[in-house]
Amino acid sequence: APCPAVGPSGARADAPTCGDIGCPSCHRTLTNLWHLRLGILPFIQVFAFRNTFHPAAPELFDLVLELLRDEHVEVREGAMPIVGCLARGLPEAELLALVARFKAWASEGGALPRHRARDGPQPKASALMGPAQLRSRHGGLLGLAALVLAYPYTIPGWMPDVLCVLAGHASDPAPMQRTVKDLFTRFWWTHKDGWATEHRECFTPEQLDIVTELVVAPSYFI
Repeated sequence: APCPAVGPSGARADAPTCGDIGCPSCHRTLTNLWHLRLGILPFIQVFAFRNTFHPAAPELFDLVLELLRDEHVEVREGAMPIVGCLARGLPEAELLALVARFKAWASEGGALPRHRARDGPQPKASALMGPAQLRSRHGGLLGLAALVLAYPYTIPGWMPDVLCVLAGHASDPAPMQRTVKDLFTRFWWTHKDGWATEHRECFTPEQLDIVTELVVAPSYFI
């Protein structure tokens, strides 16, 4: 049956979706209207927050991951906190698989030249990689950041390596650098009290050198 929320010319104003995540008509509407994709994120976030620690429907998780690589940065960044809520309900094996997926996304475009403020204006991301690579790279960093922020005050076994991966993108052009900077600022805020007595022991000496440079020396980003 045709979707009641979508007419011949697209979504009706009074019913943007029919409520079925798997509805092909609604999916096409979301694909064509980025403001609609942005607009549904708060509702998904409320649902995800209320169901933290419970496995999400695969269709919902797939939709959020798709939005994490949206062509519009506002949609990508809006999907980030939802990933953290949904991830809290994953079994460890699935969580580690999600970490691996985000790492693969973040590697799109390969290694970029390290850039400092004294090097002059930084090239735009669009000049260094294609649009699809940019979306995947930024989506991967947002996904990794979301996982880190989903576990405040603790350091799960997978987190030190993830932080090092994120640190490796600290000199990426916008919007990636902003994502990394914001993540380490928030990470330090939730972990600084236990850093000297507990958290730093979770890192190898090499990992500690990498992470400390960003959490203790925010001038790295200037």
